Amino acid sequence: MDDIEKRYNQLASVYDFWDLIPEQLFYSVWRKRLWEKVQGERVLEIGVGTGKNIPLYPPGAYITAVDISARILEKARGRAKDRPDVTIELFKADLNKLTFEDNAFDVVVGSFIFMVVSDPLKALQEVRRICQPSGKLFLLEFTRSQNRLIGLFQNLLTPLTRAVYHANLNRDIVGLIQSCGFEIIETDPVGNGLVKIIVAVLI
Repeated sequence: MDDIEKRYNQLASVYDFWDLIPEQLFYSVWRKRLWEKVQGERVLEIGVGTGKNIPLYPPGAYITAVDISARILEKARGRAKDRPDVTIELFKADLNKLTFEDNAFDVVVGSFIFMVVSDPLKALQEVRRICQPSGKLFLLEFTRSQNRLIGLFQNLLTPLTRAVYHANLNRDIVGLIQSCGFEIIETDPVGNGLVKIIVAVLI
């Protein structure tokens, strides 16, 4: 069991409570904006967590969703039961070594995931592998600010967020996506630009 899996298993019982205020004030609005953009038949949600996006899945959709933590997935399964209008398959999986076949999905969606994974470049390469040609990637992510002072603040805060959530607030997610063969077609800055909704297409 790696450090991230162990940490999120430990957080499973309190995760939603700890995030309650930012979720109600900000995250839920941003998640809705993200999922309003998603269109596709074969959809994979990476880092499904406790299933906060499940209420936003389009009716009639077929969604495959994965997370590294078995205990976190138990929470997601509870939310999935409230969506009988959606076919949802939940799997425990490490984003750095997915077991899906090449070109298995035409859409990949994630929320606050590449700030957490241990090797974001390797994880994005896996996303590229399982994405079909011209497949789309939809992300809601904390990403490094281009403002030097804000970037410094992110650097100072990241040791704390890493200790609690294994989360890196200062990663250049947009740059990482571009380095893996995706073309950015939209960036929607939310949260004063510290958080972005990113839409990319595999080229």
